[in-house]
Amino acid sequence: MSLCRADCWRACGFALALAAAPAIAQEPIAVDPLGDVAPFAVGALRDDELPLSQELWRNSDARVVRALIDAAPAESLSLAAARLSARVLLSQGQTPVGQETAENMARSRVMAAERAGRLDAVDQIVSASIGADADREMLNRAIAARLALGRVDEACAPLTGGDAGEAGAFRLRARAACMALNGEAAAADVTFRLGQERGAEAMDERFGFWLAAIGDPDAAPSVPPRDEIELALSGAAQIPVPPNSVDALPLSIAAAIALDERRRGPGRIFAARRAARAGAISAQDYAAALEALAPPSDRDPETVLEAAYAAEGVMQTALMHAVARSTAPAERRAEAFVAVIETAEHVSDFALAGEMYADDLATLPLNLETAPHGASFAEAAAAAGRPDIARRWLETRTGGRTGPATLTDVQPETAGPPLDRIETSAMNAIITASDPDV
Repeated sequence: MSLCRADCWRACGFALALAAAPAIAQEPIAVDPLGDVAPFAVGALRDDELPLSQELWRNSDARVVRALIDAAPAESLSLAAARLSARVLLSQGQTPVGQETAENMARSRVMAAERAGRLDAVDQIVSASIGADADREMLNRAIAARLALGRVDEACAPLTGGDAGEAGAFRLRARAACMALNGEAAAADVTFRLGQERGAEAMDERFGFWLAAIGDPDAAPSVPPRDEIELALSGAAQIPVPPNSVDALPLSIAAAIALDERRRGPGRIFAARRAARAGAISAQDYAAALEALAPPSDRDPETVLEAAYAAEGVMQTALMHAVARSTAPAERRAEAFVAVIETAEHVSDFALAGEMYADDLATLPLNLETAPHGASFAEAAAAAGRPDIARRWLETRTGGRTGPATLTDVQPETAGPPLDRIETSAMNAIITASDPDV
């Protein structure tokens, strides 16, 4: 397994280039601010993300910054690179200087956030830095984001009033969707037919079926939603998303599916896994999607584990997660933790598992039943940037500080095989690199 692929380095390069942007300009440039709109006046990070310095853009050439933002990768297989890019893109900061309009800069930031699957950030940036009358297209992007995230009242408010005959294709489709979502089926049908008469883009039979699905879910088309408007309709009608369609969807759509609490099917987990790997949602958002399919319970853990081992794919992962988050005995929870961790396909999965279970791994007893899993727990904790937890479990396997005295009696065959995926020396290096105090 390669821990750094080409797209990893592209994402890292984008973040590093943006961070270095203040030093790129070789000639003195004007220091006038970019008009009345401050494109970086608002930060749009989640609570679990740390902002960068507000001086990140100080004396930056606005043209260079905008070009780099426009080139930002849409999706990366490296969770770390994706999160670094998001911190650079979505941190609040001073306005760059130079011959570039604030509206263009804000527009680039909005579109990059959308490509990265951060629809919440799209709404925040547009609402704070672009007036409703200043940029109609950007307001349309905010409306789409709100619809996808289930904020129907906020999304539909800017669409009330005005002449439907003067509205563009997006506004016609959004109006029709808002009417259907608010129980105004007849008005939605009239608007839909108006759009068809005008030849509006995507006002086709497929969209008509999505409108009809609000009143009759059986009318839903057999294909997945292609944009935020159709996603809002499919969510309201509670139409499952086919798991095999998730990879072909825009990342922003996958992230919105993952965050939709109305969805319970496996398609949501596929979407959540993809979005979490790309940094579009948090590890805890991914956990919430797993729990929607198989909520933690006080059922006999042996029964749940038996069902988990008999299941396959995401259902197995969800059942194992249910045991991991339950009140089962420590040895059974440890078994479930490692089952989820060992489904990892690349390093981002280790990080997500480490973040989901960090508190559990920090307090899970060190004993004969849990020690055999120390390598997997250390690997996940290290990938999640938790060197304290990684050391706790690594040392049960390497003869360092151990927990209860009973661990000294663990024989090699009981303790499990030596570290096979990451050698002890490499693991120590990872832990050291992830420790901010080293």
